[in-house]
Amino acid sequence: MSENSLRKPNPLSQILQLLKKDFLFITREKYSFFVPFIFGFSSAVFLSFGLPYEVLSSHSYSIFWIVLLFSSVFPAQELMKYEEREEVILGILNSPVRKEVFFISKFFAVFFIFISVGTALFLFFVFFANMNLSLYAFLSFVLGGIGIVSLSVVFSSFFVKENINIPILIFLFPFFIPVIVGAISFSDGAFSSLKIILGFDLTNFFLSLALFDLER
Repeated sequence: MSENSLRKPNPLSQILQLLKKDFLFITREKYSFFVPFIFGFSSAVFLSFGLPYEVLSSHSYSIFWIVLLFSSVFPAQELMKYEEREEVILGILNSPVRKEVFFISKFFAVFFIFISVGTALFLFFVFFANMNLSLYAFLSFVLGGIGIVSLSVVFSSFFVKENINIPILIFLFPFFIPVIVGAISFSDGAFSSLKIILGFDLTNFFLSLALFDLER
């Protein structure tokens, strides 16, 4: 990524340049992208053999969400560690790029990984863990991912900035409970639960955008 491209005053251009940098990292450091896939696939296969059919049929979507959360928040933390290690954050601080632009670019990069991992996990659980193929179930995790990714990005930046080497899911899981409950209800056809999901998304996206800070 050239210095000149970062100095363009157009925020959209800056976001695209930062996204390009993130995708280059993903293709170079493949473990941050493939570990969630391997973990999800292994979990789906293990559960299909390790749990009774009745348990899987009645709780497959709840288990899917737990596996998805363990898989999807890992890349956000790895991306921020890379930014710190390669002194990208220092370069951002010394450039005209605003923190809001950096947050949005990071959000889209992590959201892409979340949707990719989530879609693969969804198919894994349908074929190996007896989960019903439901459009509402698919939409619920796509919509819920907005708030989840927002919190993952802002907490990852804080943990890396403060040198805290603890998986962020330990701290974030209580925040995710409302969207998980709403998503499970929505997947069963309770459309009123969509308000919970959208409220979770909007609140956490704008709150994360406001709290996101790169400076120590």
